[in-house]
Amino acid sequence: MSPNNDQLLSVFDAVLNQRGDEEQIDRLDSLLAEDPEVVQAFVLYSQQEVDLRHTLKTVCDHSNARLALASPLVACGMQRRERVSNSVRYIAKLLTCAAALLLSVWLIRYVASPLDPPHVNTHETISENVSTVQSPQKPPAPVAVLTAENNTVWQGPKLFLGQSLREGDAVTLVKGEARISMGFGAEIAAKGPCALRLVSRDHVQLEFGEVAVHVAEWAHGFKVETPAMDVVDLGTTFVVSASPDDTAKTSVIKGQVRVSPRTKIDGSPRSVLVSEGEALSVGTTGHRLSIQPSAEDRRAYVDFGIEQPYRPIGLHNSGYGFDIGDEDPYWRVIKGPKGVIAGSQYAIVCVPDVRYMANDPESSQWVSMTSWREALPNSTYTFQTTFDLAGFDVATVQLFGRMLADNGIKEVRVNGKPIILESWVDNTPGQHFSEPQFRSVNVSDGLIEGRNTIEIDVWNAVMQPREKFANTPNPMALRVEWEGFGRPKLSTEKNTVKDRKEAQ
Repeated sequence: MSPNNDQLLSVFDAVLNQRGDEEQIDRLDSLLAEDPEVVQAFVLYSQQEVDLRHTLKTVCDHSNARLALASPLVACGMQRRERVSNSVRYIAKLLTCAAALLLSVWLIRYVASPLDPPHVNTHETISENVSTVQSPQKPPAPVAVLTAENNTVWQGPKLFLGQSLREGDAVTLVKGEARISMGFGAEIAAKGPCALRLVSRDHVQLEFGEVAVHVAEWAHGFKVETPAMDVVDLGTTFVVSASPDDTAKTSVIKGQVRVSPRTKIDGSPRSVLVSEGEALSVGTTGHRLSIQPSAEDRRAYVDFGIEQPYRPIGLHNSGYGFDIGDEDPYWRVIKGPKGVIAGSQYAIVCVPDVRYMANDPESSQWVSMTSWREALPNSTYTFQTTFDLAGFDVATVQLFGRMLADNGIKEVRVNGKPIILESWVDNTPGQHFSEPQFRSVNVSDGLIEGRNTIEIDVWNAVMQPREKFANTPNPMALRVEWEGFGRPKLSTEKNTVKDRKEAQ
Protein backbone atom coordinates (compact mmCIF):
# COMPACT_ATOMS: atom_id res chain seq x y z
CA MET A 1 0.00 0.00 0.00
CA SER A 2 1.31 3.46 -0.90
CA PRO A 3 2.31 5.77 1.95
CA ASN A 4 0.18 8.81 2.72
CA ASN A 5 1.16 12.37 1.81
CA ASP A 6 2.83 13.11 5.13
CA GLN A 7 4.96 9.97 4.89
CA LEU A 8 6.01 10.82 1.34
CA LEU A 9 6.95 14.38 2.29
CA SER A 10 8.99 13.04 5.20
CA VAL A 11 10.90 10.66 2.93
CA PHE A 12 11.43 13.37 0.26
CA ASP A 13 12.79 15.80 2.81
CA ALA A 14 15.07 13.23 4.45
CA VAL A 15 16.59 12.00 1.19
CA LEU A 16 17.04 15.39 -0.46
CA ASN A 17 18.63 16.84 2.66
CA GLN A 18 20.94 13.83 3.22
CA ARG A 19 19.20 12.57 6.37
CA GLY A 20 17.62 9.44 4.93
CA ASP A 21 18.65 6.00 6.15
CA GLU A 22 19.16 3.00 3.86
CA GLU A 23 15.57 1.84 4.31
CA GLN A 24 14.10 5.23 3.34
CA ILE A 25 16.33 5.49 0.28
CA ASP A 26 15.46 2.00 -0.89
CA ARG A 27 11.77 2.65 -0.30
CA LEU A 28 11.84 5.85 -2.36
CA ASP A 29 13.82 4.13 -5.10
CA SER A 30 11.16 1.43 -5.28
CA LEU A 31 8.25 3.88 -5.33
CA LEU A 32 9.84 5.96 -8.08
CA ALA A 33 10.22 2.84 -10.20
CA GLU A 34 6.66 1.60 -9.60
CA ASP A 35 4.35 4.58 -9.14
CA PRO A 36 4.15 7.44 -11.73
CA GLU A 37 2.19 9.59 -9.26
CA VAL A 38 5.06 9.43 -6.78
CA VAL A 39 7.45 10.44 -9.56
CA GLN A 40 5.30 13.48 -10.34
CA ALA A 41 5.02 14.38 -6.68
CA PHE A 42 8.77 14.05 -6.19
CA VAL A 43 9.42 16.28 -9.20
CA LEU A 44 7.05 18.99 -7.89
CA TYR A 45 8.64 18.85 -4.44
CA SER A 46 12.10 19.03 -5.98
CA GLN A 47 11.16 22.00 -8.18
CA GLN A 48 10.30 23.96 -5.05
CA GLU A 49 13.78 23.25 -3.74
CA VAL A 50 15.24 24.44 -7.04
CA ASP A 51 13.30 27.70 -6.69
CA LEU A 52 14.55 28.00 -3.14
CA ARG A 53 18.12 27.61 -4.35
CA HIS A 54 17.62 30.54 -6.74
CA THR A 55 16.11 32.68 -4.00
CA LEU A 56 18.95 31.97 -1.63
CA LYS A 57 21.57 32.45 -4.34
CA THR A 58 20.18 35.95 -4.94
CA VAL A 59 20.37 36.72 -1.23
CA CYS A 60 23.90 35.38 -1.01
CA ASP A 61 25.07 37.37 -4.04
CA HIS A 62 24.23 40.51 -2.07
CA SER A 63 25.67 39.22 1.21
CA ASN A 64 29.02 37.65 0.31
CA ALA A 65 30.85 39.03 3.30
CA ARG A 66 28.28 37.73 5.78
CA LEU A 67 27.89 34.39 4.03
CA ALA A 68 31.62 33.80 4.26
CA LEU A 69 31.20 33.47 8.02
CA ALA A 70 29.12 30.36 7.49
CA SER A 71 31.36 28.72 4.87
CA PRO A 72 32.10 25.69 7.08
CA LEU A 73 28.40 24.91 7.08
CA VAL A 74 28.21 25.19 3.31
CA ALA A 75 31.23 22.96 2.86
CA CYS A 76 29.74 20.42 5.21
CA GLY A 77 26.44 20.43 3.35
CA MET A 78 28.15 19.90 0.01
CA GLN A 79 29.39 16.44 1.07
CA ARG A 80 26.73 14.25 -0.50
CA ARG A 81 26.08 10.78 0.84
CA GLU A 82 27.27 8.22 -1.72
CA ARG A 83 24.56 5.75 -0.80
CA VAL A 84 21.83 7.74 -2.54
CA SER A 85 20.39 5.50 -5.25
CA ASN A 86 20.68 6.21 -8.95
CA SER A 87 17.00 7.12 -9.19
CA VAL A 88 17.43 10.17 -6.90
CA ARG A 89 21.15 10.92 -7.31
CA TYR A 90 20.82 13.76 -9.84
CA ILE A 91 18.19 15.72 -7.91
CA ALA A 92 19.97 15.23 -4.61
CA LYS A 93 23.15 16.66 -6.12
CA LEU A 94 21.29 19.67 -7.46
CA LEU A 95 19.60 20.45 -4.14
CA THR A 96 22.40 19.92 -1.63
CA CYS A 97 23.52 23.50 -2.17
CA ALA A 98 20.00 24.77 -1.50
CA ALA A 99 19.77 22.95 1.81
CA ALA A 100 23.19 24.17 2.94
CA LEU A 101 22.54 27.73 1.87
CA LEU A 102 19.21 27.71 3.68
CA LEU A 103 20.91 26.71 6.92
CA SER A 104 23.65 29.29 6.40
CA VAL A 105 21.33 32.20 5.69
CA TRP A 106 19.10 31.21 8.61
CA LEU A 107 22.07 31.19 10.94
CA ILE A 108 23.34 34.53 9.68
CA ARG A 109 19.95 36.23 10.01
CA TYR A 110 19.31 34.76 13.44
CA VAL A 111 22.70 35.73 14.84
CA ALA A 112 22.71 39.17 13.23
CA SER A 113 19.08 40.02 14.08
CA PRO A 114 17.77 37.91 16.98
CA LEU A 115 14.64 40.07 17.26
CA ASP A 116 13.77 39.50 13.59
CA PRO A 117 13.24 35.72 13.21
CA PRO A 118 13.64 34.24 9.74
CA HIS A 119 10.66 33.77 7.46
CA VAL A 120 9.86 30.14 6.83
CA ASN A 121 7.97 28.98 3.75
CA THR A 122 5.73 25.96 3.92
CA HIS A 123 6.02 23.39 1.14
CA GLU A 124 3.28 22.25 -1.17
CA THR A 125 1.48 19.03 -0.30
CA ILE A 126 1.14 16.22 -2.79
CA SER A 127 -2.52 16.97 -3.49
CA GLU A 128 -2.30 20.74 -3.82
CA ASN A 129 -0.03 23.70 -3.19
CA VAL A 130 -0.46 25.36 0.19
CA SER A 131 0.85 28.90 0.55
CA THR A 132 2.07 30.29 3.85
CA VAL A 133 -0.83 31.89 5.72
CA GLN A 134 -0.12 35.62 5.94
CA SER A 135 -1.82 38.65 7.42
CA PRO A 136 -2.42 40.88 4.40
CA GLN A 137 -1.17 44.44 4.67
CA LYS A 138 -3.10 45.90 1.79
CA PRO A 139 -3.16 49.49 0.58
CA PRO A 140 -6.03 51.19 2.45
CA ALA A 141 -9.12 51.71 0.31
CA PRO A 142 -11.24 54.87 0.14
CA VAL A 143 -14.28 54.44 2.39
CA ALA A 144 -15.70 57.97 2.69
CA VAL A 145 -15.78 61.49 1.24
CA LEU A 146 -15.88 64.90 2.95
CA THR A 147 -19.05 66.29 1.38
CA ALA A 148 -19.87 69.42 3.41
CA GLU A 149 -18.25 71.78 5.93
CA ASN A 150 -19.09 75.03 7.72
CA ASN A 151 -16.51 77.19 9.51
CA THR A 152 -14.29 74.17 10.10
CA VAL A 153 -10.92 74.12 11.81
CA TRP A 154 -9.10 70.79 11.55
CA GLN A 155 -6.32 69.46 13.70
CA GLY A 156 -3.41 68.64 11.43
CA PRO A 157 -3.63 68.96 7.62
CA LYS A 158 -6.74 70.74 6.36
CA LEU A 159 -9.37 68.59 4.71
CA PHE A 160 -10.99 69.77 1.49
CA LEU A 161 -14.47 69.27 0.08
CA GLY A 162 -14.55 66.19 -2.10
CA GLN A 163 -11.48 64.68 -0.43
CA SER A 164 -11.47 60.90 -0.11
CA LEU A 165 -10.88 59.38 3.29
CA ARG A 166 -9.37 55.92 3.62
CA GLU A 167 -9.48 52.98 6.00
CA GLY A 168 -7.65 53.85 9.19
CA ASP A 169 -7.76 57.64 8.68
CA ALA A 170 -8.23 59.70 11.86
CA VAL A 171 -9.87 63.13 11.63
CA THR A 172 -10.19 65.68 14.43
CA LEU A 173 -12.58 68.60 14.01
CA VAL A 174 -11.53 71.39 16.39
CA LYS A 175 -14.54 73.60 15.61
CA GLY A 176 -17.29 73.99 13.05
CA GLU A 177 -19.50 71.42 11.36
CA ALA A 178 -18.69 68.79 8.72
CA ARG A 179 -20.42 66.02 6.80
CA ILE A 180 -18.62 62.75 6.11
CA SER A 181 -20.37 60.45 3.64
CA MET A 182 -19.44 56.79 4.04
CA GLY A 183 -19.36 54.68 0.90
CA PHE A 184 -21.27 51.94 2.71
CA GLY A 185 -24.33 54.20 2.97
CA ALA A 186 -24.04 56.17 6.23
CA GLU A 187 -24.05 59.97 6.48
CA ILE A 188 -22.20 61.40 9.49
CA ALA A 189 -22.77 64.97 10.66
CA ALA A 190 -20.02 66.00 13.09
CA LYS A 191 -19.80 69.03 15.38
CA GLY A 192 -16.48 70.26 16.73
CA PRO A 193 -14.76 69.42 18.91
CA CYS A 194 -14.93 65.85 17.71
CA ALA A 195 -12.47 63.04 16.87
CA LEU A 196 -13.27 60.13 14.55
CA ARG A 197 -11.32 57.21 13.15
CA LEU A 198 -12.60 55.43 10.02
CA VAL A 199 -11.97 51.77 10.80
CA SER A 200 -13.65 50.36 7.71
CA ARG A 201 -16.47 51.15 5.36
CA ASP A 202 -19.10 50.09 7.94
CA HIS A 203 -17.34 50.94 11.21
CA VAL A 204 -16.13 54.20 12.81
CA GLN A 205 -14.66 54.99 16.22
CA LEU A 206 -15.84 58.12 18.05
CA GLU A 207 -13.09 59.02 20.50
CA PHE A 208 -14.83 62.12 21.82
CA GLY A 209 -17.47 64.63 20.74
CA GLU A 210 -20.86 64.18 19.12
CA VAL A 211 -22.06 62.94 15.75
CA ALA A 212 -25.46 62.42 14.15
CA VAL A 213 -25.73 59.43 11.83
CA HIS A 214 -28.24 58.59 9.14
CA VAL A 215 -28.00 55.08 7.69
CA ALA A 216 -29.53 54.11 4.36
CA GLU A 217 -31.83 51.11 4.14
CA TRP A 218 -29.15 49.12 2.27
CA ALA A 219 -26.50 49.77 4.95
CA HIS A 220 -28.02 48.18 8.05
CA GLY A 221 -25.39 47.11 10.55
CA PHE A 222 -23.28 50.28 10.47
CA LYS A 223 -21.34 50.55 13.73
CA VAL A 224 -20.24 53.52 15.85
CA GLU A 225 -17.76 52.53 18.55
CA THR A 226 -17.00 54.64 21.63
CA PRO A 227 -14.78 53.93 24.65
CA ALA A 228 -17.91 53.12 26.71
CA MET A 229 -20.22 51.36 24.22
CA ASP A 230 -20.85 50.14 20.69
CA VAL A 231 -23.90 51.34 18.75
CA VAL A 232 -25.06 49.20 15.82
CA ASP A 233 -27.67 50.51 13.41
CA LEU A 234 -30.85 48.53 12.78
CA GLY A 235 -32.30 51.00 10.26
CA THR A 236 -32.01 54.39 11.88
CA THR A 237 -31.15 58.03 12.34
CA PHE A 238 -29.42 58.52 15.68
CA VAL A 239 -27.01 60.68 17.69
CA VAL A 240 -23.96 59.42 19.60
CA SER A 241 -21.81 61.38 22.02
CA ALA A 242 -18.65 60.36 23.90
CA SER A 243 -16.96 62.20 26.79
CA PRO A 244 -13.36 62.09 28.02
CA ASP A 245 -14.58 60.50 31.28
CA ASP A 246 -15.59 57.34 29.34
CA THR A 247 -19.31 58.04 29.43
CA ALA A 248 -21.41 57.90 26.28
CA LYS A 249 -24.98 58.46 25.17
CA THR A 250 -27.08 57.61 22.15
CA SER A 251 -30.48 59.09 21.20
CA VAL A 252 -32.58 57.48 18.50
CA ILE A 253 -34.40 59.92 16.21
CA LYS A 254 -35.86 57.27 13.93
CA GLY A 255 -35.80 53.47 13.86
CA GLN A 256 -33.80 51.37 16.30
CA VAL A 257 -30.22 50.61 17.40
CA ARG A 258 -28.53 47.91 19.46
CA VAL A 259 -26.22 49.22 22.19
CA SER A 260 -23.56 47.04 23.81
CA PRO A 261 -21.89 48.55 26.90
CA ARG A 262 -18.19 47.75 27.22
CA THR A 263 -18.32 47.50 31.01
CA LYS A 264 -20.00 44.36 32.33
CA ILE A 265 -22.71 45.28 34.87
CA ASP A 266 -24.01 42.48 37.11
CA GLY A 267 -27.49 41.44 36.16
CA SER A 268 -27.61 43.65 33.07
CA PRO A 269 -28.19 42.35 29.54
CA ARG A 270 -25.26 42.15 27.16
CA SER A 271 -27.00 44.54 24.77
CA VAL A 272 -29.99 46.86 24.83
CA LEU A 273 -32.38 47.77 22.02
CA VAL A 274 -33.06 51.49 21.90
CA SER A 275 -36.00 52.69 19.82
CA GLU A 276 -37.27 55.94 18.36
CA GLY A 277 -37.67 58.68 20.97
CA GLU A 278 -35.50 56.86 23.52
CA ALA A 279 -31.95 57.44 24.73
CA LEU A 280 -29.39 55.32 26.53
CA SER A 281 -26.55 56.58 28.72
CA VAL A 282 -23.57 54.38 29.57
CA GLY A 283 -20.92 55.14 32.18
CA THR A 284 -18.74 53.50 34.78
CA THR A 285 -21.75 52.64 36.95
CA GLY A 286 -23.91 51.03 34.29
CA HIS A 287 -26.48 52.10 31.73
CA ARG A 288 -29.76 53.92 32.09
CA LEU A 289 -32.70 54.03 29.67
CA SER A 290 -34.70 57.24 29.56
CA ILE A 291 -37.28 58.89 27.32
CA GLN A 292 -36.04 61.96 25.45
CA PRO A 293 -37.92 64.71 23.55
CA SER A 294 -39.69 63.58 20.42
CA ALA A 295 -37.87 63.19 17.12
CA GLU A 296 -39.57 66.32 15.71
CA ASP A 297 -37.89 68.51 18.35
CA ARG A 298 -34.45 67.49 17.11
CA ARG A 299 -35.14 67.09 13.43
CA ALA A 300 -33.38 70.34 12.50
CA TYR A 301 -30.18 69.02 14.05
CA VAL A 302 -30.25 65.83 12.00
CA ASP A 303 -31.65 67.21 8.75
CA PHE A 304 -29.64 65.31 6.16
CA GLY A 305 -31.59 66.74 3.25
CA ILE A 306 -32.86 64.74 0.31
CA GLU A 307 -29.51 63.82 -1.24
CA GLN A 308 -29.10 60.06 -1.49
CA PRO A 309 -26.39 58.41 0.64
CA TYR A 310 -23.57 56.63 -1.17
CA ARG A 311 -24.22 53.07 -2.19
CA PRO A 312 -21.70 50.24 -2.78
CA ILE A 313 -21.23 49.19 -6.40
CA GLY A 314 -21.65 45.54 -7.32
CA LEU A 315 -18.09 44.70 -8.32
CA HIS A 316 -16.74 41.16 -8.06
CA ASN A 317 -13.43 40.31 -6.42
CA SER A 318 -11.61 37.56 -8.30
CA GLY A 319 -12.55 34.10 -7.07
CA TYR A 320 -14.77 35.44 -4.29
CA GLY A 321 -16.91 32.68 -2.76
CA PHE A 322 -15.75 29.91 -5.11
CA ASP A 323 -13.75 26.69 -4.64
CA ILE A 324 -10.44 25.69 -6.18
CA GLY A 325 -11.05 24.61 -9.78
CA ASP A 326 -14.36 26.47 -10.13
CA GLU A 327 -15.02 28.78 -13.03
CA ASP A 328 -15.50 32.38 -11.94
CA PRO A 329 -18.38 33.62 -14.13
CA TYR A 330 -17.50 37.25 -13.34
CA TRP A 331 -13.96 37.02 -14.75
CA ARG A 332 -12.77 35.91 -18.18
CA VAL A 333 -9.46 35.38 -19.93
CA ILE A 334 -10.17 36.94 -23.32
CA LYS A 335 -6.76 37.12 -24.98
CA GLY A 336 -3.34 35.50 -24.84
CA PRO A 337 -0.43 34.43 -27.06
CA LYS A 338 -1.44 33.23 -30.49
CA GLY A 339 -2.61 29.62 -30.40
CA VAL A 340 -2.95 29.53 -26.60
CA ILE A 341 -6.30 31.26 -26.00
CA ALA A 342 -9.02 30.31 -28.48
CA GLY A 343 -11.65 32.99 -27.85
CA SER A 344 -12.92 33.99 -24.44
CA GLN A 345 -12.95 31.55 -21.51
CA TYR A 346 -13.98 31.76 -17.86
CA ALA A 347 -11.13 32.31 -15.45
CA ILE A 348 -10.45 29.37 -13.13
CA VAL A 349 -9.84 29.68 -9.39
CA CYS A 350 -6.37 28.19 -9.12
CA VAL A 351 -4.27 26.66 -6.37
CA PRO A 352 -1.84 29.34 -5.17
CA ASP A 353 1.72 28.80 -6.28
CA VAL A 354 4.14 28.40 -3.38
CA ARG A 355 5.19 32.04 -3.89
CA TYR A 356 1.65 33.41 -3.73
CA MET A 357 -0.38 34.79 -0.86
CA ALA A 358 -2.86 32.15 0.29
CA ASN A 359 -6.35 32.24 -1.22
CA ASP A 360 -9.11 33.74 0.90
CA PRO A 361 -12.55 32.74 -0.45
CA GLU A 362 -14.18 35.37 1.78
CA SER A 363 -12.07 38.13 0.22
CA SER A 364 -10.39 37.20 -3.08
CA GLN A 365 -8.51 34.36 -4.77
CA TRP A 366 -6.05 33.79 -7.58
CA VAL A 367 -7.60 33.16 -11.02
CA SER A 368 -6.09 32.18 -14.34
CA MET A 369 -6.63 29.94 -17.34
CA THR A 370 -6.98 26.17 -17.03
CA SER A 371 -3.33 25.46 -17.87
CA TRP A 372 -2.11 28.27 -15.65
CA ARG A 373 1.19 26.58 -14.76
CA GLU A 374 2.13 26.34 -18.43
CA ALA A 375 1.82 29.99 -19.43
CA LEU A 376 4.13 31.08 -22.22
CA PRO A 377 7.02 33.29 -21.14
CA ASN A 378 7.26 36.94 -22.11
CA SER A 379 3.61 37.06 -23.11
CA THR A 380 0.51 39.10 -22.31
CA TYR A 381 -2.76 37.60 -21.03
CA THR A 382 -5.87 39.80 -20.83
CA PHE A 383 -8.46 39.38 -18.06
CA GLN A 384 -11.90 41.01 -18.22
CA THR A 385 -14.71 41.77 -15.76
CA THR A 386 -17.88 43.86 -15.99
CA PHE A 387 -20.10 45.80 -13.59
CA ASP A 388 -23.28 47.86 -13.83
CA LEU A 389 -23.65 51.55 -12.93
CA ALA A 390 -27.29 51.80 -13.92
CA GLY A 391 -29.05 54.20 -11.55
CA PHE A 392 -25.81 55.77 -10.28
CA ASP A 393 -24.70 59.37 -10.68
CA VAL A 394 -21.46 58.55 -12.52
CA ALA A 395 -19.87 61.85 -11.46
CA THR A 396 -19.93 60.68 -7.82
CA VAL A 397 -18.50 57.20 -8.38
CA GLN A 398 -15.23 56.21 -6.72
CA LEU A 399 -13.62 52.95 -7.81
CA PHE A 400 -10.50 51.52 -6.19
CA GLY A 401 -8.73 48.26 -6.99
CA ARG A 402 -6.02 46.25 -5.23
CA MET A 403 -4.14 43.90 -7.52
CA LEU A 404 -1.54 41.15 -7.44
CA ALA A 405 -0.23 39.67 -10.66
CA ASP A 406 2.39 37.14 -11.68
CA ASN A 407 4.51 38.78 -13.00
CA GLY A 408 2.93 42.22 -13.32
CA ILE A 409 0.37 44.45 -15.02
CA LYS A 410 1.08 46.38 -18.20
CA GLU A 411 -2.22 48.22 -18.70
CA VAL A 412 -5.74 48.63 -17.32
CA ARG A 413 -8.55 49.78 -19.62
CA VAL A 414 -12.01 51.05 -18.74
CA ASN A 415 -14.48 50.67 -21.59
CA GLY A 416 -11.55 50.34 -23.98
CA LYS A 417 -9.65 53.43 -22.79
CA PRO A 418 -6.39 53.09 -20.80
CA ILE A 419 -6.43 54.67 -17.37
CA ILE A 420 -3.53 56.53 -15.79
CA LEU A 421 -1.46 53.77 -14.27
CA GLU A 422 2.18 53.20 -13.52
CA SER A 423 2.50 49.69 -14.88
CA TRP A 424 4.72 47.22 -13.12
CA VAL A 425 6.45 43.97 -13.94
CA ASP A 426 7.92 42.11 -10.97
CA ASN A 427 10.42 39.60 -12.27
CA THR A 428 13.18 38.78 -9.83
CA PRO A 429 14.60 35.34 -9.06
CA GLY A 430 12.51 33.52 -6.49
CA GLN A 431 10.18 36.46 -5.99
CA HIS A 432 7.06 36.15 -3.86
CA PHE A 433 3.63 37.54 -4.73
CA SER A 434 2.31 38.44 -1.30
CA GLU A 435 1.03 41.42 0.63
CA PRO A 436 3.95 43.84 -0.01
CA GLN A 437 3.21 43.73 -3.73
CA PHE A 438 -0.51 44.53 -3.66
CA ARG A 439 -0.75 47.56 -5.95
CA SER A 440 -3.57 50.10 -5.91
CA VAL A 441 -5.44 51.39 -8.94
CA ASN A 442 -7.87 54.31 -8.88
CA VAL A 443 -10.53 54.52 -11.58
CA SER A 444 -12.32 57.84 -11.97
CA ASP A 445 -12.45 58.49 -15.72
CA GLY A 446 -14.13 56.69 -18.57
CA LEU A 447 -17.06 55.32 -16.55
CA ILE A 448 -20.54 55.36 -18.07
CA GLU A 449 -24.04 54.78 -16.75
CA GLY A 450 -24.97 51.19 -17.37
CA ARG A 451 -22.63 48.31 -18.19
CA ASN A 452 -18.90 48.99 -17.82
CA THR A 453 -16.00 46.74 -18.83
CA ILE A 454 -12.55 46.59 -17.26
CA GLU A 455 -9.65 44.80 -18.97
CA ILE A 456 -6.35 44.02 -17.26
CA ASP A 457 -3.23 43.05 -19.23
CA VAL A 458 -1.08 40.67 -17.19
CA TRP A 459 2.53 40.27 -18.29
CA ASN A 460 3.99 36.79 -17.78
CA ALA A 461 7.78 36.73 -17.68
CA VAL A 462 10.41 34.04 -17.09
CA MET A 463 11.26 33.07 -13.52
CA GLN A 464 14.39 31.09 -14.41
CA PRO A 465 16.65 30.81 -17.48
CA ARG A 466 14.57 28.71 -19.83
CA GLU A 467 17.53 27.02 -21.48
CA LYS A 468 18.57 25.66 -18.07
CA PHE A 469 15.17 24.82 -16.60
CA ALA A 470 13.07 24.04 -19.65
CA ASN A 471 10.69 21.80 -17.71
CA THR A 472 10.14 24.12 -14.76
CA PRO A 473 6.50 25.30 -14.48
CA ASN A 474 5.95 28.96 -15.36
CA PRO A 475 2.70 29.99 -13.60
CA MET A 476 0.61 33.07 -14.43
CA ALA A 477 -2.30 34.35 -12.33
CA LEU A 478 -4.18 37.47 -11.23
CA ARG A 479 -5.86 38.50 -7.99
CA VAL A 480 -8.10 41.59 -7.64
CA GLU A 481 -10.12 43.17 -4.85
CA TRP A 482 -12.45 46.12 -5.42
CA GLU A 483 -13.94 48.92 -3.34
CA GLY A 484 -16.45 51.09 -5.16
CA PHE A 485 -19.33 53.38 -4.30
CA GLY A 486 -21.37 56.25 -5.69
CA ARG A 487 -24.59 58.16 -5.09
CA PRO A 488 -27.78 56.82 -6.66
CA LYS A 489 -29.45 59.27 -9.03
CA LEU A 490 -32.38 61.18 -7.57
CA SER A 491 -35.78 60.17 -8.85
CA THR A 492 -37.82 62.61 -10.95
CA GLU A 493 -40.11 63.26 -8.00
CA LYS A 494 -37.19 64.09 -5.69
CA ASN A 495 -35.58 66.30 -8.32
CA THR A 496 -38.83 68.24 -8.58
CA VAL A 497 -38.88 68.81 -4.80
CA LYS A 498 -35.26 69.95 -4.94
CA ASP A 499 -36.00 72.36 -7.79
CA ARG A 500 -38.90 73.85 -5.83
CA LYS A 501 -36.73 74.42 -2.76
CA GLU A 502 -34.04 76.10 -4.85
CA ALA A 503 -36.66 78.34 -6.50
CA GLN A 504 -37.87 79.50 -3.12
